Formats: sequence, structure tokens, C-alpha cells
Amino acid sequence: AVWNGTRPEVEKGNFTRPDVAVWNGTRPEAEKGNFTRPTYSGPSPYPVHTITGVTPNEGTVGTEFTISGTGFGHLQGEVLLGPVPCDVLAWDNTLIECRIVEPLQRGEYNVTVVVRDQPITRAGFSLREPLIIPADTPSGLLFDGDLVTIPGDFFGDEKGEVSLIAPGGEAITATVVEWTMTSILFEIPGDLAGGNGTHVLKVENGVGDALRLVYIDSGMPGDMQDHAYIGDKSHKCAAGAQFNGSFYVFYSIPDCVFCTNSNRIIMKKITYDGYGSEISVSGKYSSIPDGTTDAAVVPLVIGDKLWVFSTGQNGNLYYWRWNETAHDSKWIRISDVTTNHDWEIAPAYNTITHRIEVYYEHDKKLDRVYSDDYGVTWVKGGEVTGVGSLTTPPSAAFYQRNATDYVTLLAIGNATNQGYVYDVRDGAVIATRLSFGTVNGRPFIYDTGYFHDEFHLFWREADDSDVIFKGLYRWNNDAWGPTEKYGCYSGDPTDWCWRSDWPVNAAFWEPPGYNGYFEFQFWGYDGHWALNTVGLPCPPYPHCKGICC
Repeated sequence: AVWNGTRPEVEKGNFTRPDVAVWNGTRPEAEKGNFTRPTYSGPSPYPVHTITGVTPNEGTVGTEFTISGTGFGHLQGEVLLGPVPCDVLAWDNTLIECRIVEPLQRGEYNVTVVVRDQPITRAGFSLREPLIIPADTPSGLLFDGDLVTIPGDFFGDEKGEVSLIAPGGEAITATVVEWTMTSILFEIPGDLAGGNGTHVLKVENGVGDALRLVYIDSGMPGDMQDHAYIGDKSHKCAAGAQFNGSFYVFYSIPDCVFCTNSNRIIMKKITYDGYGSEISVSGKYSSIPDGTTDAAVVPLVIGDKLWVFSTGQNGNLYYWRWNETAHDSKWIRISDVTTNHDWEIAPAYNTITHRIEVYYEHDKKLDRVYSDDYGVTWVKGGEVTGVGSLTTPPSAAFYQRNATDYVTLLAIGNATNQGYVYDVRDGAVIATRLSFGTVNGRPFIYDTGYFHDEFHLFWREADDSDVIFKGLYRWNNDAWGPTEKYGCYSGDPTDWCWRSDWPVNAAFWEPPGYNGYFEFQFWGYDGHWALNTVGLPCPPYPHCKGICC
């Protein structure tokens, strides 16, 4: 055969011995690539590179940031944000300058520097959605064709979209005249759909979107709403609580593929001083430990601490305690019980016996666990008798009528999606207080704290699942106030009601120096948690609570 110049049994490349494989030049047992150089076990001939800082540590597409450190060398390597390369602008041994050029979903990502094929990573760079600054947003009536500037941040360096969305969902895209990282100039579109009422101003770029409520009067956008707010993207509905003169909100990051904080629980502070003031949400409290959830969290004030209850993604039950000066270093598991990882748990605090009870679903039944020593030990209370099968998570509110008369008001959807409020004591239903129609998702009941014996209940009807209903209950006369579709008005072309992506949470807020209360109603819009405020003056009722007394 060709290449077998002298002996036919010698294959191509076997020049001296037919039993020696190709590349085994001298020894048949030596494999390809096993040369004779000995292994070097000493220190690397190159300096080890380290990252000491990233500035700024947040941004969006177009943001330039600086990485400081040592040992980067003078031969340019590679920088990654999550899995995506950044544009390297400058590189030396101690500083690297980069620009974000590819959009990723909002979240926290690792910054990785690759030097001589060796990666080193620093965590904690936040890719931000657009941010509209409400206090600087124009107010007053605006006319078709007017140019409006939206101030903010993280809009990106490439033009996105601006649209106005009517209550019925119809959207009109506006003409963008100018787009920068911190401001957008757009033209008010003509023929706005949906008639009068509250519309949504939406700003979108490759990372996400920002939403702001605006009131339309006679076809003209008017004042930006100061009594409603649309917050960050969230996995489920936000929840809040008043504590020590401040109001705190809790929600979780949505699912994201490459980010490092998917479903992480976030704690922020809400400031609102009453009508005429802007709602602002600030801070991201680092004191709250890493914890993830697929359900809404449930804050509850117990004694001198704010307790936050959550369902883990593994179905375990957890709590965390905070009092502004001290806090738990981690989420603490409640016994060894489990529930559906998508379902909320329902804590209640008995102010007479000082027992903390937590109600939860297990195998479609309602179980409870309780502690008489503020969480040091937990006792399994077993199934709550008289409830039966569940189709929704529970919510609970403790009611103390006098020194000896107390129950837990428990709201659930039963096996046929029928909504009920039960009186529960010591693990058993002692009375059925209310039946209120078919439900979709958890009905939410809470003690308003507004004045004596008033509880509010929110739910979504199963045949119109995103329309919110609200009931008002007063223990004194065993009667509910009017049950109505909440937030409805008659518009053109159809009636529109307040709609929510998720079941609603609510809490009361007592602004310092304000002669009255606000109910903070948390709901969901287009994947964002949202807040609506309802102001109530001090009522002329006896046995009132708080500043109204």
C-alpha cells in the first residue's frame, strides 16, 4: 500500500516498528502528548490577580464601571458580567474600565476578570431597571403634542419605548424625542384611549421597565398620582407593616436565570406623609439575611420586634426578627413542618396568652404550630378541626374583645373555592363567621388598628379572578359593611375595576403629625408590586386606637 515503502505490514506512520502506534516515537506505552518534560510543582510564574472593588456597583446597558485590584497585568484579558462579556475600555495592572453592552434581566450578577485563562469573581453588581423619579415628574395638565421630560436614572444609552396604558389595557406608544441615561423627552400622543381616569406611564429598555401612574382628565394627562405607586418587579405581592413610627415593605426578586439573587427577600422603607406628599421607597436593608421564597412574606409586630414570616422554596416555614438595633443573623426554621412552597403561611399573636400561632397548609388540610416562649420552642398542633380541605393559603388575624374573650379570625378558600372566615380557638373552629363567595387565591383579612373591632377582607372572585373585592367587618354588630368591587368606575368603552396580578395584602399607616390614617393596599400590576393609599380621617367612634384617641 502507499506509504508502506518496504514492508506491507507496516502501516502509515509506523516507521520502525509495526506494533508502535502513531506518535509513539520511542516507547509504545507512551501516549500522545506525554513528552519528557518533568512536572513543575513550584509557585506560578505569574502574580495572582485579585479584585478589591467595583465602582459603581450598579448600572444598566451603557454604564461604565471601574474594577480595581492587583495582578491584572498589562496584557488585556476579558471581563464578564454574569455570563456576558463587557466592552473593555482600558486595562492596566491595577485598574480595568468597562462598559455594559448587552442587556440582562434585572438582578445581581458576578463580575469576573479573566487573566491568562484564570477567572476571578466578585459578587454583587446590580443590573437596574429604569427608574422614574416621582418627585421630579412634571405635574399640571398637559395637552396633546406637548413635550414632557421624564427624569430618572438607568434608562440606558440606547433608545427604548415610552407608552401610556389605559385602565382597560389599551396602550399608545409615544414619540421619543431624546433619550439619555438620566432623562427622556417624549411627545404626548393624541387620542388617548380609555377616557378619563388613571393611566400608566411605562418606560422600557432591554433590562426591564418602570411604571408611573398618571391621571387623565378630558383626554389630557394631568397630575402624576401622589397617592399610588408602582414598585419593582416582584415574584409575588408585596406586604408591609408599621413598626416604631416607620413603614416597611417586603417583597422578593422575580425568577432570573443568571443572576445571583433570584427570589431573594428584599426589605425597604416607605415614606408617605399624606395627601400632597409623594410616596417614596428607599433603602435595601442589608440586615435582612439571605432568604428566598416563592410566596409572599407576612410581617407581624409582636411585642417590641417586627417578625417576618416566610415560606422557603423547600416548603419549610421560617421567621426572622428585627427591632432596628438588633436582628437575627439568619432565617430560623419553625419546627420540622412543611407546606406548599408557593403558599403563604398565616401567623397570629395572642396578646392575652402571648402565644404565637402559625397556620399553614399541609396535604390540602389546615395545620398549625405554636410557641409559648417567643420562638424558643415550637409545638405541633396538628390539623385545625372543622375546616376541611383547602384550595387557597390561609390568612389570620387575632381578635381580643376583652380580657377573656378572644378568637383568631381565619380566612380560607375551601374545597369548592368557597370563601370563609372562621372563628378559631385552640386548634378548632368554634363558629363560622362569614361565607363570601368563590375565591381565586388567598383571601386576606387583617385588623386595621383604625378603631375598635374593625377588620378588612380582600379577595378575588374565581369567575373574575383579577378583580378585587373588599369587605368591611365590625365585630360589635356582627355585620359586614358593603361588599363591592373595589376601585371601579364607569369609563368608556367598558367599566373598569381595580385588577391585580396577585391576591392583595394590606396594612395601616399612621403618618407622624397627620390627623388620620391611611390604608396601604398592596397589589400587582404587570409583574410589579404596587401600592394604593386610602386616607381615612379620625372616626367619631368610641374605643378608638392610635392618634385618633
